[in-house]
Amino acid sequence: RPTQEFLFGHEYVAPEALRMLLFGAAMVLIMLYRPHGLWPVPKHGVRPAGVGEPPQGDAGTAAHARVPAS
Repeated sequence: RPTQEFLFGHEYVAPEALRMLLFGAAMVLIMLYRPHGLWPVPKHGVRPAGVGEPPQGDAGTAAHARVPAS
């Protein structure tokens, strides 16, 4: 309220309505630019690089040997 009076000389929009308008506008912008959310969940079946890979070195040992798919 003091800001509007300082800038315009009187109050144009109630502070409560202005707060809700800004909150709604922020939500719409987030939905437009981040449709999967601020922290999207990774897709199922897709692993980040390096996750689930056998350790490097000693590839000939039984513990690290890959079994061919049937």
